[in-house]
Amino acid sequence: MNRKRKELYSDKINAGRRMYFFDVKESSNGIKYLVISESKKEGDEYKHDRVMIFEDNIREFREHINKALNFIENNDFSGEYPK
Repeated sequence: MNRKRKELYSDKINAGRRMYFFDVKESSNGIKYLVISESKKEGDEYKHDRVMIFEDNIREFREHINKALNFIENNDFSGEYPK
């Protein structure tokens, strides 16, 4: 039996020396999850980091990421961030 993960959606952002990928996948048992990946060039090599958010945590993840983005957008730190 072939039990592969299915890719449902994919998008990327080119941000200079970094690439960000947003992939929605479905596991072999039907659970959907979001993978946010960063690929960063360091010398002649690429470093890869990723975060996986499973569908039962998506609402809470969205709530907290929206809070963080709103905080950044609504505050002027003049290059300094609060501790």
